[in-house]
This record gives sequence, structure tokens and C-alpha cells, in this order.
Amino acid sequence: MAAVESVVPGGSAGWEEDLPKLLAFKRAQSVFTDVIRTALLLVEEPTVDGGLFVHAGGKIQKVLSAATEPLEIEVPTVEDVTASLEKWYYMRYAPIGSKRRP
Repeated sequence: MAAVESVVPGGSAGWEEDLPKLLAFKRAQSVFTDVIRTALLLVEEPTVDGGLFVHAGGKIQKVLSAATEPLEIEVPTVEDVTASLEKWYYMRYAPIGSKRRP
């Protein structure tokens, strides 16, 4: 705070009130980034299996848990997240008969 105050006196006023809002925003923003990043990793894998979906589902569920308050959501179970990822993946990237299906 001293650095800010030395350049702009009063510039750090209200930081205690603003910090929780900023952190909540970053947790909410992280959900979108992490879901997209995780989905892209699934698509880039040459082969996928149930373990990969469970790992990815756990990562997404953890991020959703951290953003529960700012997004005002109920967090799905890891099983529900994993099932959604599998459904999305197989519908979009591995139709029946595809070499990408386990």
C-alpha cells in the first residue's frame, strides 16, 4: 500500500472492501477459462478413457466449488461433471464407430 500511497495519496482507500469482490470475480472468471482449457485437453488427447474423464471432471468440479458464491450455483457432483464431459465429448468428437471411442 505504501507504494500506491507514495504515488497517489489516497489511491489505496477502500481496498479492504474491494478485494473480496475482485477475488470473487477472479474465481468466477476462472470457471470459464478452466472448463475450456480442460475440454481442449480432452480433444487433443489421441485416446481417452474413463480415468481421463474422471480427472477432468474433478478439476472442473473443484473450480465450480471455488466459484459457488460469486456464481450463486449449486455445485454438481464429480460424477455429474464427468458424465457431462463424456456426453459432450462423445457427441461431438467420437461418434459411434470412431477410433477415438474406447
